[in-house]
Amino acid sequence: MTNFMVRLQNDIADREERGAAMAEYGLLLALVALAAIAVLALFGESISDVFSSANNRLNDGIDAAAEEAAE
Repeated sequence: MTNFMVRLQNDIADREERGAAMAEYGLLLALVALAAIAVLALFGESISDVFSSANNRLNDGIDAAAEEAAE
């Protein structure tokens, strides 16, 4: 009987610890999401400019390669 009670108590404690860990992961996920939003808000325009510049350079290279292949 004592073994059963100890096992039951351990099972209950384990569930509570898993619930606490899940809450901690939720808080960590919220913190990471807030950090990502803050970074995008601060640097969004410059990040967009970098990707636009890269896109333009790639398109220019593709166009130049297509012209050379056509000749």
